[in-house]
Amino acid sequence: MTKKLMLTKNQATVIVNLAALILLFCSGCGQQMTDEQFSLAVRAAGGTCGVNPQTGAIIVVVDMNSKSDEILALCCKKKSVVKFIGTDAKISSEGFASLGNVENLTHLAIGGSKVSKEDASNLGKLVHLENLLLNNSGLTDEAFEHFSSLRQLKGLSLCDTRATGSGLKYLTNSKRLEVLLLHGSPISDAGLKEIVGFANMRELGLNRTNVTNDGVLALATMPRLGRLAITGSKVTPEIVEEFKERRSKLLRDPKNNNSVHIVYFPDSGN
Repeated sequence: MTKKLMLTKNQATVIVNLAALILLFCSGCGQQMTDEQFSLAVRAAGGTCGVNPQTGAIIVVVDMNSKSDEILALCCKKKSVVKFIGTDAKISSEGFASLGNVENLTHLAIGGSKVSKEDASNLGKLVHLENLLLNNSGLTDEAFEHFSSLRQLKGLSLCDTRATGSGLKYLTNSKRLEVLLLHGSPISDAGLKEIVGFANMRELGLNRTNVTNDGVLALATMPRLGRLAITGSKVTPEIVEEFKERRSKLLRDPKNNNSVHIVYFPDSGN
């Protein structure tokens, strides 16, 4: 008579972790991991992942409790990983070095993970990136020089960073950039001058920044701008109306005339 083997939860976890280590070892010996093996290894390290059944593309999700460095080491061995999402993930400099080798990544969101200038140099290797989110990352303007290679960017979110905007000049190669969110960062009028020439910009987020009346008026010439958020800035209600009037005069060509939805709630002190 066959007896059923009953395992405790802890015993099952140990077995799963051992299996993941074996798979990781095998992958380093030239054996390509299957999607199932990869998923098992990611779960053993505290992450989750999903596979698109039509394309085979993989999305990986981690959080503050995940062994993010181990998961990133796995990701750079799997060419079908295209999206990596982390919330308050603990990523070391070694982890960012691995991240720079996830060569087919198109979407990266690691809000809450601190990003140094050296870490940014590894992000600059991800030349296929279309969407990048580095909110609350402590990113400074000096780190932007490594982003000049990100020519495919369409969306960039740098909310609650230390950037003033002067580093945005390094994004001039990102001709496809459509959405730029800078809420809560100390963006200045001088920094805004760096983005006036972004011809495809459709949405610009400047809530809780240091932008003033002069900086906002300079944005009126952006031909495709359709949404502008400036609540919590130093912009006055009168200038908001002047912005609308200037844009109406500058964009009389029906082919270019794109009305702007302005998200603006004046502070009581304005």
